[in-house]
Amino acid sequence: MKIKKRICSLLSAMALMLCAVPVIGADRADFQYDSLDLNGDLTVTSYDVLLLMQYISGNRSADEIDLEKADINGDANINSADALALSRIITYKIEYSEPQESSSSSSSSSSEVVQPDPDFLADGVDVSKWQGSEINWTQVKNAGYDFAILRVGYGRYAEQKDECFETNYANAKNAGLDVGAYHFSYARTVAEAKTEAAVCIEWLKGKSFEYPIFYDVESQTDLGADLTSQIIEAFCTELENAGYYVGVYSYANYLKNYVNSDTLEKYPVWVAHYNVSAPSYTGHSMWQYTNTGTVSGIGGDVDLNYCYTDFESYIKANGYNGF
Repeated sequence: MKIKKRICSLLSAMALMLCAVPVIGADRADFQYDSLDLNGDLTVTSYDVLLLMQYISGNRSADEIDLEKADINGDANINSADALALSRIITYKIEYSEPQESSSSSSSSSSEVVQPDPDFLADGVDVSKWQGSEINWTQVKNAGYDFAILRVGYGRYAEQKDECFETNYANAKNAGLDVGAYHFSYARTVAEAKTEAAVCIEWLKGKSFEYPIFYDVESQTDLGADLTSQIIEAFCTELENAGYYVGVYSYANYLKNYVNSDTLEKYPVWVAHYNVSAPSYTGHSMWQYTNTGTVSGIGGDVDLNYCYTDFESYIKANGYNGF
């Protein structure tokens, strides 16, 4: 109840502020920021803040604002902090520049895409904080699994590091498993992808990985294949420049319909497709074939994977990923 009162108080205070300046930003011809236009009227004014406040308080339906843009501060939540951030931006109390898209469709990967080997097959798991911090990695190894792909974090802020990443990394390594990592993206611009890359690189420092660092892109279904491909290449290029061997993860339908094929050809692909004899996306190096696996040492459901590529030999031979 106290939290609800605080939110109501904050919203009321912001409403008073908006009443005092009802058309903030409307006189700025250059304030046409697509990434902040919540109601799609091609302008960014105090009305966008008002709509966001009404949505947060339950007085405005979700279909009346662009929820993909409503997470103003990028913390993966939509709440009063976003309304406050937007109000401060349009009153010029916080500097804001619309991210500029830079074409990266013609860029090429700096590393070779290692091809699948018909004689190579490894079994692995991928985990995040949702599997908890008490995984018995020795039991996982003894159950016949060769590798683990660990979520390093998500987004573009330091506090979005996966809370179990450090523990999982240390214990999986000690148990003798080969290790890779993945970063979950919600970037909507090239600039945001580069920021995600920068924070990911900080999380990876001081560690070594036998498997690629995968960029998990699956939620940006409204951006178009060109922009999504630019986002992927921006992130991957930053990591390659920092010495990492990078791949792309998504589900089969997304890879086929939301990313340009020439982008995917530049990186090893890890595809998710469940309840099938083979994934519908071809050309993959790894296949996540179920998200309801059972593995000794891991409580609850876990993702299971096949790898068809000897990443470890290539990565070590070329000095990637901390080797």
